[in-house]
Amino acid sequence: MNEEYAFINPYELLDRGFDKNDFAKIIRFLQEDRKEWINQYTKAHNDYVVLQSQNEFLTKRENKLQTIQQLFKSGSVDLDKLREIVLEEE
Repeated sequence: MNEEYAFINPYELLDRGFDKNDFAKIIRFLQEDRKEWINQYTKAHNDYVVLQSQNEFLTKRENKLQTIQQLFKSGSVDLDKLREIVLEEE
């Protein structure tokens, strides 16, 4: 089946002599196309969720490292504060 038929007015297709089998093929094409689109959308969404989670983790880690760096730059490293930062849950 030529996929362009799926986007033509059904009455025009009737005028061209399409029968119920032709329409069934068009419907099947549209169903498969929709299913593929949903699968691709779901995969893209799931990939986005994973990337967003990783980004949040890395942002927290970067903030923690910047805080540690500031402690060392200050010249007086408070070991208790450093331990608190390192052991803080992410």
